[in-house]
Amino acid sequence: MSDSTDCDDNNGDTYPGASEQCDGEDNDCDGADDTRGYWPLDGDSVDAGPLGLDGTETVITYTTGHVGYGASFGSSTSDIEFPYTELQPTGGLTISFWLRPSDVSSSSWNCMVTQGSSTGYTNGYAVCLHAAALAFCTDDGSTAGNCLEDGGSYSSGTWYHVVVAWDVSSGTRTIYVNGVETATDTGVAPATPVYDAATATLLGADVNVGVDAARYYGMMDEAKVFDCAVSATQAATDYSSNWPF
Repeated sequence: MSDSTDCDDNNGDTYPGASEQCDGEDNDCDGADDTRGYWPLDGDSVDAGPLGLDGTETVITYTTGHVGYGASFGSSTSDIEFPYTELQPTGGLTISFWLRPSDVSSSSWNCMVTQGSSTGYTNGYAVCLHAAALAFCTDDGSTAGNCLEDGGSYSSGTWYHVVVAWDVSSGTRTIYVNGVETATDTGVAPATPVYDAATATLLGADVNVGVDAARYYGMMDEAKVFDCAVSATQAATDYSSNWPF
């Protein structure tokens, strides 16, 4: 006989009183899980996750992506805005997406996912291409440049799967590309996540002193945000089979 208080009888890790895991599930059956947003980008910026955080698009077109359709950022004003405080990290952060850049400069910043600042040049969080490498930034609110970079050399016209994970408790940040860890550091991220509620979380641009900058040119697909840090195994599964959806 099933337990009427168990929110998923088919999952042994979900029941009242269970410990929350970073798995996209409501483990303790309190009506909330660690999924902040899931945007398939299959022709729109509708959130397929539990919170319904739909985006507002500016000059976005949709064409064949890596999984179905994907969003194309091809203009100096292209971006998708998510003005939701639910995207503020607390216990941690994972950002996952596919990208295919069309312009990889040798020196500039081209940002795919950011939570910027209305007053300064710091970011709550940012995932960008910088000098053709991937950078994951979690600035502390007073000094810019608190970024982990993987030293890679990414090319225009190629699809890459990117996962960045940040465990707030340990300050550990990790970058995974195509299911493989490419960089990690520990103890350098701020203990309290920075979040400027006056700016939207953006796909395709950064916000510095309230002005959009650091544009990304190319495609994105299957964007996800979690309020926790996934493991290496989960990052690899997301790459191979679009975990956990």
